[in-house]
Amino acid sequence: MSSVKNTKVNEYINEVCSLIKNKKVHAEIKEELLSHIEDIIYDSIQSGISLDAAIDKALLQMGSAEVIGRDLNKAHKCNSDWILLTMTSALIFFGFLTTGFLQFNSFTLTEDYSPNYFGKLLVFLGVSIVLALLSLKLDYRKLKNYSLSLYIFNIILIVLTLFLSPYVNGMRRWLFIGSLSIDTLTITPILLIVSLAGIFDSYNWNNRKSLIKGFTLVFIPSMLFLATSSISTTLIYLIASFTVMHISGLKTKHLVMTFSFFATIFSLAIFSGPYYRKDRFFAF
Repeated sequence: MSSVKNTKVNEYINEVCSLIKNKKVHAEIKEELLSHIEDIIYDSIQSGISLDAAIDKALLQMGSAEVIGRDLNKAHKCNSDWILLTMTSALIFFGFLTTGFLQFNSFTLTEDYSPNYFGKLLVFLGVSIVLALLSLKLDYRKLKNYSLSLYIFNIILIVLTLFLSPYVNGMRRWLFIGSLSIDTLTITPILLIVSLAGIFDSYNWNNRKSLIKGFTLVFIPSMLFLATSSISTTLIYLIASFTVMHISGLKTKHLVMTFSFFATIFSLAIFSGPYYRKDRFFAF
């Protein structure tokens, strides 16, 4: 941070930042502006100008705070990912179309019972939009500090599901808290990948101890997912975990060894389990 401490300088920089809507870049811009101003002040003082006069000269040389603020706002504008937004909208539309078709052509429609799939989807869509808007205000980079805590929380959640939840369609995935039911096998894989992304950021895969620790962190949830009898959840989790490990710097040879190890366990879980698993696997 610059050593210049002056009211005029602070007011100038704050005026510039007030015109920049992307608050995430404010700290970086303040640092850069202070650095430029300090360089000009130092050169002016070296030429024999007083500090106050040097500050005035520096601010004049920097130019209009309004012009700079507007230009920087354009340069650091948060652009929407229109491709992703278009794809998401198309999937939502397709979901509504499919759900509407199912509701109006359902074989379960009777005078006493008429499933309101469409109405439920509207509720879920409304909740999802609210959560999405709230997430835009979240600086996800701050989650990195809680990566290990998030990982431990999810492990505990899966363990509680294994011991406390009843079997539903041959799987233990619903954790009941009073009248509230939580599908832990839908939530935990996503949160685990988020936590692993934070843990493996700048991770030292070249150290043998760290390598074993990283494999263990990926291995524990996969075994717990297999214990819940959800092969599909295990597979999705492992694919995402391998991707995170590779991006974080894991060498290809170690990645192949890890993949082979988990593929062996995955195969044993399928072929040593109930016969329907093999049938579903080969049908897929």
